[in-house]
Amino acid sequence: MKILYALAPGDPSSIGGIQSYQRELMEGMRSRGHRLQSVAFLPEEILSSPRDRLPRWPYLHPQYFWRKSYYQDYRYHQWVQRRVKEAVERFRPDLVHVFHLHQLGALRASAAPSVVSCHGMEVGPTRLVRDSLRSATGVHCNSSFTCGLVEAVQPGLRLKKVIRWGVRRRQVEPVPVSYDLITVSRLVERKNLVTVLRALQSRPHLRYAIVGDGPQRAELERVSRELGLSGVEFMGEVDEDRKWRLLASSRAFILPPRKDLGRDVEGLGLCFYEAYAVGLPVIGALSGGVGEAVGGAGLAVEDALDPEEIGRAIDRVLDPATYGIWRQRVRERMERENWGRFLDEFEEFYRQLIAR
Repeated sequence: MKILYALAPGDPSSIGGIQSYQRELMEGMRSRGHRLQSVAFLPEEILSSPRDRLPRWPYLHPQYFWRKSYYQDYRYHQWVQRRVKEAVERFRPDLVHVFHLHQLGALRASAAPSVVSCHGMEVGPTRLVRDSLRSATGVHCNSSFTCGLVEAVQPGLRLKKVIRWGVRRRQVEPVPVSYDLITVSRLVERKNLVTVLRALQSRPHLRYAIVGDGPQRAELERVSRELGLSGVEFMGEVDEDRKWRLLASSRAFILPPRKDLGRDVEGLGLCFYEAYAVGLPVIGALSGGVGEAVGGAGLAVEDALDPEEIGRAIDRVLDPATYGIWRQRVRERMERENWGRFLDEFEEFYRQLIAR
């Protein structure tokens, strides 16, 4: 197949779930012999061409006149449409895969079959989202939770498919266990790490590595100091090799996101699949699509804002009497939702869309 990927807005090399999803999916498709091209879009380039300064008829609606963000600007969508149209004319793809609902122009750029990916928090009841969903030949959702959001916004779409993620087994050199718990994440309020720290107040013996950076880091460091948690280490952003070594040197992964912030939820959580890749059981929460990511390979707490409930989950997963059982469940998850199955599902969906 010849596949053109219209990447999510922003720097495709940046750290984030959507960026990881698109990078690794393209790597997998290329490894199977498919011919790929991709187009990246930096929103700050919107005004780079005078050709997009006048609105054309598809965008003559208040939704596409600048209010708060680039995707509320007709110039952005016209610019995306023009760039993807040029790429289509050069490459002649069998299919266009658009990685974000805010790339409406990419879906309107050609008559080629297209699929748009939905990740969670961007799926809202706006004209832009509805227009994108209606413009695509098919819709990919990263979880059943996200698929429910799509159905609520645009009922009756026929070609919808849930394809979550696949576990890519990672071979990491054996390293001594240094941490009982680890989190790899952007440090923002939604991730709920303040509650994790409060759960550790009565478990000061546990060693906890927090990998990543973000606007909440200073607050988390302050809370850790106030609670006297000497076993907590803030690693900041690390390269891929160090990330995998830190995961492999830990006993369990923890990330119990909160669900009381409106649409600001986790659509799935690729970080849980990274933990499985090195054999770690996980602790999450029943928020967004996280319960689907956790499956039976860990625990998902009901009330993520309750430090005691999180503490009990930590005790259950780390209990020496049952820890081996959790590890076995992770191995079963690795076999059941492996990387090859994930790529098979996408190839099948692509063929279905092309045939249609």
